[in-house]
Amino acid sequence: MTTTMGIRQRLNLSRLYLCTDLRTEKGDFFDFVRAVFAGGVDLLQVRDKKAAPEAVAEAISEVRRMAPMRSLVVVNDSPQIAGGCQADVLHIGQDDMPPGEARGYLHDHALIGRSTHSVEQADAANADGDVDYFCVGPVHATPTKPTYVPVGLDLVRHAARIAPPFARDAKPWFAIGGINAGTLEPILDAGARRIVVVRALTQASDPETAARELRTRLDEAWAEGRTEAEQMRDAWTPGTEGRD
Repeated sequence: MTTTMGIRQRLNLSRLYLCTDLRTEKGDFFDFVRAVFAGGVDLLQVRDKKAAPEAVAEAISEVRRMAPMRSLVVVNDSPQIAGGCQADVLHIGQDDMPPGEARGYLHDHALIGRSTHSVEQADAANADGDVDYFCVGPVHATPTKPTYVPVGLDLVRHAARIAPPFARDAKPWFAIGGINAGTLEPILDAGARRIVVVRALTQASDPETAARELRTRLDEAWAEGRTEAEQMRDAWTPGTEGRD
């Protein structure tokens, strides 16, 4: 467990979020984890429905020891595993335990993320004091969530309106679903500055390089956005309204 200030700072500074299974068939899970952390992954969620809870918990504990100081390890769906691991972050879906109830399993400073797939769900997550960040998607069709209808960019634009990434007090949010280097630009244009990826890294021949390329572009987008925000602030000086 880390301090609450450290956890929240890491979340607020995050850009690149990866969901991965335990890569049982390839047998390279920990080598893969080292590579993507080296490439710039900020949050790493272990999501493996086929694995035993004990195996997931053991892997999460090891990944937490491996993670760079800037990074966070996320438990998927299970408040029980998150509580047993003393995890700093739990991510839950719309059909999982409600955030307020899930928080009862976690340490006092742990964070909770929520998946959202509609304007109503995004609004609810943004307003929920027990939700510390939310994800919007799937933007594009993805085999990771085959039963979910793609939401396109409209929900990304809505999230950018209700929680502007450059607003100091805005809740962090991530676009998710079919995102890779080839689909990233329209998602950035729609207002996202944080993304969740799966196959873009889990199927990459060189995961470290693939992660670094995505992270570099996200960092550039943040720098561009800050410049635009600063220009807008500089264009307006308090007390000048009504002057000729």
